[in-house]
Amino acid sequence: MNDTLESLRKDIKSLSEKYFSLTTHANKKFIAGQTYIPVTAKVLASDDLTSLIDSSLDLWLTAGRFATDFETMLPKYFNRSAKALLVNSGSSANLVALSSFGAKTFETMGFKPLRAGDEVITVAAGFPTTVNPILQNGWKPVFIDLDLATMNATV
Repeated sequence: MNDTLESLRKDIKSLSEKYFSLTTHANKKFIAGQTYIPVTAKVLASDDLTSLIDSSLDLWLTAGRFATDFETMLPKYFNRSAKALLVNSGSSANLVALSSFGAKTFETMGFKPLRAGDEVITVAAGFPTTVNPILQNGWKPVFIDLDLATMNATV
């Protein structure tokens, strides 16, 4: 049964590569005034589609084996012993990154972790998900403005 499933998976991936090659814009001739030019463009190859389909066949639609593999390989790529953690968005990345400043493990690295009530400097005209992690950790945001001429923080 396992051989049958793997054979089907291989066939589905092969067909998806054929589908990609027939439908991708890279294979279509550009005709001025007629060819649609999207506002944004995806830079994808056939293996991106087959990986998407391959992971979908597992019916694991959140972080699955590909995410685990990536989290394992990324630190090795950079010769680091630290662990990698995938998140679902830049907002979540901000939350994880800022929250790490309050981790007790900071002390083992010679730093003083941030505690509830500590002040954190941030820009006044920033994205909300830059400020939210500060508030979520119980820290106090201290807003600074920028000098438009130099783009430096003002005192």
